[in-house]
Amino acid sequence: MAEAEVLVDTDVPEVAAARLTQGYQHVVLKLGAQGARWIRASDNATVHVPACPPPGPVVDTTGAGDAFVAALLATLFANEGAGDVVAVSEQEARDALSRACEVAALVTTRVSTRP
Repeated sequence: MAEAEVLVDTDVPEVAAARLTQGYQHVVLKLGAQGARWIRASDNATVHVPACPPPGPVVDTTGAGDAFVAALLATLFANEGAGDVVAVSEQEARDALSRACEVAALVTTRVSTRP
């Protein structure tokens, strides 16, 4: 939520989503321990996935957000090929969010993902 909070001056996910979908077709909110949410502006379709438990002890959260975004995009583009990800379905969003949460959780079990 930190990025969304800076963009729209609120830490309330529902308010941030409403404000961001005024200018973007798709919005993804990273909610930390509460998981993640995807919202499609055209019909306000919303998908929420819970956070994934890490597969071991959390030792460092550095890079978890970057890993989340990388996994989200990789999954969406794998589903759509090199095509248009604007037409993403709710199931594709759920799959991508779930994978992104899994990858982010895994990263937290490693010390410093920065080179």
